[in-house]
Amino acid sequence: MIKKLWNLELIIFQKEVAMTYEQAVKAIETGIEMVDEFVKDGYNLFATGEMGIGNTTTSSAILKRSYGFTDR
Repeated sequence: MIKKLWNLELIIFQKEVAMTYEQAVKAIETGIEMVDEFVKDGYNLFATGEMGIGNTTTSSAILKRSYGFTDR
């Protein structure tokens, strides 16, 4: 599919969704269970992340908001 945006042509390569709603819920539940186990083992620092290009911005924003980090 090609979409026109301003003077750019964007080519969209989506054949299907990345995962179903049920798979997304299961992935989140699995993460929660893993963190619970790590906490029981004494861990107290966790970092978020995603697989993709440029998605560290989301993780950085969550950490900043959650822990009150300030800009330099």
